[in-house]
Parts: sequence; structure tokens; C-alpha cells
Amino acid sequence: MSKRGCQQKVVQWKNVTGLLDAFSFYRLALKQYYIIILALCAMGCKDLNRGTMPAFGIRIVDENTGQGIPMVALETLHSVVYHTDNSGYIAFYEPGLMKQKLYAQLSSAGYRYTQDQFGKQGVVLDLAGGRDTILSMTRTNLAERLCRLTGTGKYVHQRALGLKVPQASAAPKGGILGQDSNLAAKYKGKVLWIWGDSFLPQSYYGNFSVSGAWSSLPSTDSWSAKEGINYQYIVNSKGQSRPMIKLKQQGYVWFDWLMNISDERLGEQLVAKYARVDAFFGNYERGLALFDDEADTFKKYKEVSTWLPEGHECIHPFLVRQDETEPYYYLASELAMSRISSSLDAVVRPERYEQFSCLLPATKSENGEKVERDEIGQPIYKWRRNTKALNYRGESDLVEKGLLAQSEKLLHTRDVWSGEPIDVGRGSVSWNAYRKRWIMIGGKQDIWYGEADTPVGPWIYLQKVASHNQFFYNPVHHAFLDEERGSRIYFEGTFTKFFSQEPPIPRYDYNQLQYGLSLDHPDLILPVPVYVSESQREKRFSLRKGTLENSASIQEIPFFALDRKIGKDATIAVISSADGSGKLVARSENTADALFYGIKPACAYTDLWQGNWDMDIAFRSFDNSVSLALKSDDGSWYLTASKEGYQFDGLQIDGDSLSVELLHEETKYTLIGKLGPGTIKGRFGKGDELFQGKWTAMKKGGKTAEWICFSSGLVPLYEYNKNGVYHYSTQYSDGGRMICKVWENPSSVINYDFGAVPVE
Repeated sequence: MSKRGCQQKVVQWKNVTGLLDAFSFYRLALKQYYIIILALCAMGCKDLNRGTMPAFGIRIVDENTGQGIPMVALETLHSVVYHTDNSGYIAFYEPGLMKQKLYAQLSSAGYRYTQDQFGKQGVVLDLAGGRDTILSMTRTNLAERLCRLTGTGKYVHQRALGLKVPQASAAPKGGILGQDSNLAAKYKGKVLWIWGDSFLPQSYYGNFSVSGAWSSLPSTDSWSAKEGINYQYIVNSKGQSRPMIKLKQQGYVWFDWLMNISDERLGEQLVAKYARVDAFFGNYERGLALFDDEADTFKKYKEVSTWLPEGHECIHPFLVRQDETEPYYYLASELAMSRISSSLDAVVRPERYEQFSCLLPATKSENGEKVERDEIGQPIYKWRRNTKALNYRGESDLVEKGLLAQSEKLLHTRDVWSGEPIDVGRGSVSWNAYRKRWIMIGGKQDIWYGEADTPVGPWIYLQKVASHNQFFYNPVHHAFLDEERGSRIYFEGTFTKFFSQEPPIPRYDYNQLQYGLSLDHPDLILPVPVYVSESQREKRFSLRKGTLENSASIQEIPFFALDRKIGKDATIAVISSADGSGKLVARSENTADALFYGIKPACAYTDLWQGNWDMDIAFRSFDNSVSLALKSDDGSWYLTASKEGYQFDGLQIDGDSLSVELLHEETKYTLIGKLGPGTIKGRFGKGDELFQGKWTAMKKGGKTAEWICFSSGLVPLYEYNKNGVYHYSTQYSDGGRMICKVWENPSSVINYDFGAVPVE
């Protein structure tokens, strides 16, 4: 009850007692009731005052979406730190500071606040004014941080400010402080959610035998994962999260994966691969468990000693069909792919599992492993039993042993911008109806997005979609949460300070964070393979559209290109000549009959340089940050600063290079810089000194699609004409004519899993 409501109640009861003053019996009764009402109102108003402490309300939002940003840090100069809740709110209250202006800094991985005059992401809060404030941050991540899915106090600041909070999950009465690594499976029209270790308030050890919860499907109850998931936790009689499996012997119990299997005899079954581990995470026991609907728990089905040497994994199986056969469950362990027939009889037999590998089954060579090769010496990748699938590190190990050449690896995952090799680590793979490709979310700390034509690849060019200062592991994209026909996806992962030097973030540490990602963003248009096949002695270039039924005719994958136009003036459409000569023709305009899109030979640097930049320069001055405006007019360049004391002269821009003179505090400096994707990195010197100082600038608004011309891996595509026969290559020789730029293919592998069709 509000304070005003309390006062109104008191007045109403005063009026009633006045009217009945003549009736002593009633007067005595009403007087006693009046005293009770006053006491109750005082208690209610006191509670309300405590709930709406004289805090200053701050909300931090994404400048593009207007949505609150969770986990933004606001830190005062005396190291008092607040973190926003799920809605982006902070209820700021510090005795002795509430009647004045206060300087504080904002920080959050993947987000940036406007640079102040000191070069900091600082803001001055007017606490004396008593008015709440809204602050906007620019998202530098492609993925949008949406909410914390697990743990208590998701809307702690919003509630403290007396504001209405969204409908939260039905958390157990006993509370949950933290939950690790999520698995989920659709089962009998609902979703069963599984977590590993769960921290509970009542005990140091909590629930270390798997926690669980139910939810409806978004497609049946019309809800969105944008604001979280309404978990209905599976609890004991005390309302506390209880173990989802009970084994007789001691040890932590974890699940590696969940599978929904239709068994001819038992019907729809939910199967879990479990591990009972010791304090050093070694296996006491491994096996399979089946879900018992009546007990709402898993029960041991069969112990499998063959799996004892295996370490714990976090795998998200997906169904695939090959030709007319029964569907398989594919299991992607760090992009090392295995599969098993979707039957209870099969999944319990380790010898029935197949691996996509080039290693011969159970064949020992001098080095302990042997690669199968074809008649021309190329490694043969195919599904085979009794061998092992190789992740990034496993393939690199074969290269070090001399068993594989670098180009013969299946996995060449790399950053599409820098070209740096990426060992993605754990994640998930699923079919995406919007992109009509298999998509991957994976990583640890930095989270990567990739696309491939088959579940096993080629996985080459990846885009970073989220960054964290702390550890973020076991990310997973649950495809059943997708929206807008698959163009909007959600992924989550475990956020923690483990393996990080950063301090833990209260409430967020060791919990699940959820992100949203829009696949129609231009930066997620990634290079895709261009296939060359031969038909009637004519080489044809093509992209994959659906299943490559003629995959046997593929001769090579010479390069990667785009499957659509990107940006305003960056790409060029490449079509096949209508005369049947095999000649490729480049067109500037978008066209429906494009074979693929390349990048124009010359980058349009003017548009990339123009705009507003935040500059930091490392010279001996307290005034070493400034905002800059770069503008081109009639072929001349102009550079102006946002504040006095920075005078620029002699600006010269040539392609992606810049030089300019700077006069600052009566000292003249010469600056040189190199343009990159949304950044300028350079050096400076004064007088005759060498360029020993460093300076950087970041473009406000970040990079756009036009920056694609800076992507690493871009190489010229040359055309060669010999006696009317056209040939195309990324290797230059005499007579070559560049028609566009494409991306190199670092792999010589061509035998991927082209027959794989998703079971949706």
C-alpha cells in the first residue's frame, strides 16, 4: 500500500468513527480497529519507504534499441562500483554524496560511452537535482546483451526504485545463486532445461548432481526469449532445486548431452549421457540415463565403461537425414563431428558411433595414426567407425607430426577481419532457415559466428559477435528460440571470473547470460565457398543452393566470395557470359543472375575516412583526448577538433594513409596513421625525432558494411584468356587481368558432408 493510500485510509476511518460516536459499543470496536489499521498502515508505509530508499535512479540503454543494458559498471572515483540489473537500472545511494554532482565512469565489454574531455567514458550525475537519468551507450558488439537468465536479483535495482518489474522466472523458494553450462531438449511438447553445478544459499556444495527446469515452447505460448525464460524449476519438498539424477556412489554428476529419441518399444524417450566425477574431474563412472516422467528425474539406464577415458563435454546434438535413411544425431565437439543413428539401441553402443575423419580406423602406423589418401595423394575425409574426429588442436597435432599438410586440414577457422587463426572451442551447430546454411556459435571469452554449407564445413571465415573481459564459456544457440523466420537468434553461455584476473561481478558471476543476434546485419554476410564443377567439358562456378546433388562433380573450391550485395559501393556482381564461352562478367549493379559477389578492385576510401572520430594520443599532457571531424570537399580534406588547443595543418590522405601536423601546447608534432576497420592507428614525433609515440582513433558509430574492403584474406581474382578459353585464378601470371577481389581458400579439401539434410 502506498503512503498516500495509508493516509486516505486513516482519514476514512476517522470519518466513520465520528458518525458512530453515539454508539459506545460500536465506538469501542471501531476504535480498536482504527488502532489496528494505523499500525498496519505504518508498517506498510515503513516497508515502502525502505523499498523506495532516497536512491538516484540511473538507467543505461542501448542507443540503437532503447533497451536496458545488463551488467554495465558505474564506478566512482573512490572505487564504489554498481552494476546495472537486467533492465539496465541502477539504484544509486551513497550517504554523504546524494546532495551534489558526482563524477563516475561507465564500462562494459562490448559497449562504449561517449568520450569526455579527459578521454574517459565519464559522466557527471546531478544527484542534487533529484531527477532520474537515462544514459545511452554505443554497442560495439554485434550481439545485444539482453539479460541474465539464472540466479537471484535479476531486477534488484528496478525493484529498489519502486518500479514495476517484468514477469520473472518462477525461481525456487530456496533461491539459486549460480548455475553452470546449459543443455536443453524439446520433450513431449515442452522444453527440459538442464544445468551442471548449481550454487544454493543453504550450503557450500549446493546441487552438484544436475539441476532442471521446464518451460513451454515459444511457438505454443507465444513468448519471446528477449526478456528471459520463465523456468519452472524442478524442486524438492522444501522448494529447493533438487538433483535430476541420483547415483549410489559419491561424486559430482554432469551431463554431456541430451537426445530426444523415438523408440519403437518405449515411445518418445529423453536420453542423457552422464559422467560421475571425482574432485579432480576424473571419471568414476560413465553411462546413459533415461528420463522417468512420473518421478520427473533421470534414472540410470546403462553404464558404459568404454567412455571412462573421455573428459566431460557440453554437446548439443542435432538431427540430420542422409538420403532416405533413418535420421542421425550429429554431435559437434569443438567442430569435431561424430554421429549416431537416432535409436536407443544405437546410442548405448560406442562401436556404432561414426566420426568424420581422415584417419584410418584402428590402424596403427609408426606414429600411431595413419591418414587415408586417394590415388593422387589427397586425404579422404568421410564417415567411419572406430577412429576419432579431430578438433582444431587435433588437426594441428597431425600437421606437427608431418601426417597432414597445413592445407589438408578440415578446420581453418580464422577472423574475417584480421585473418588470425581461431581455435573456436566449444559451442553449437544448427541449421538456419533464414541463411539456408549451417551456423555455428562458439568460443570462450570472445564469441564467434560462422556459416558453412555442410555440418562439417568448410568452416573458414568467422565474425566476432561478443567480447567479454571475463570468461564466457560453453555458449549455445537454441534454434527453437529463433524468431522472424530465423533472422533473429539467441545464444547463452556461462559468465564467470574463473581463469580471469578481473574481479567477480556480483550476481552475474557463475550464471547464464543471454544475447540476441540479428543475422540480417551486414557484418554477418560472410564469405562462402565458390565451387567449380565440370559439365560437358565446361567449368562452371556456383554457390551452394540447397543440397549439392552433383557434389561428385566438384573439382575444387578455388576461393570464397559473397552471396549478396553488401554496402553502398563496395561489391561487384559477377555473372556468366551469355555466349557460353565461360567468361565471367563483372557488373556494378545488383543483379538476380549473379553467380557471386566480389569486392571492387579499388576501395572507396573517401567515405571511410569521413566522419567523427574519438582520438587518444600518448604525449606528456593531461589533455590527450579529443573528438575529431574529418571532411572532404571538392577534393580537399579538412580536420577539426572538438576543443581548443588542437590545431591541425597540412593534412594529406592517400588511400588508407594519413599525415598531418598538430600544434598542441606550443609544441608541433607530425602524425602519421593507417586506416583500418573503424579505426586509425598511428605514430607521432616532434621536430627531427623518430615516430616513437602512438595515437589511435575510433570512428563513432563503428564500422559499416563498406569496411569489408579491409577484410583479411582478400586476394585479386585474375582472368586469363588463351585462344578464347577463359581461365580464372587467384594466382597471378603474365597476362592476368583483375576483375574483382575474393577471399582465398586456405584448404584443399573438397569432400565435405554434402548429403546432409536438416530434420526441422
